[in-house]
Amino acid sequence: MTVQTRKKPEPHRLPAPAPKAPNQNPVQYFVDRLSKGKALEGPVSIRISRIGQEIVDAAVRSAKLKKSVKLA
Repeated sequence: MTVQTRKKPEPHRLPAPAPKAPNQNPVQYFVDRLSKGKALEGPVSIRISRIGQEIVDAAVRSAKLKKSVKLA
């Protein structure tokens, strides 16, 4: 992982631990949460995923119209 801080503004590498099950990939996480009846959290949550989809949809509309568009 590469980080920058106020104390050390130049980019520098820090070791990052490897993710452990069930957080090694989005599918593994999704299946784990489903099997335990728990809500999705973070980037794969419905709320965050919906925001991402709105951004993608707006980008497609913008490209087709060749002008800026507002998010829905």
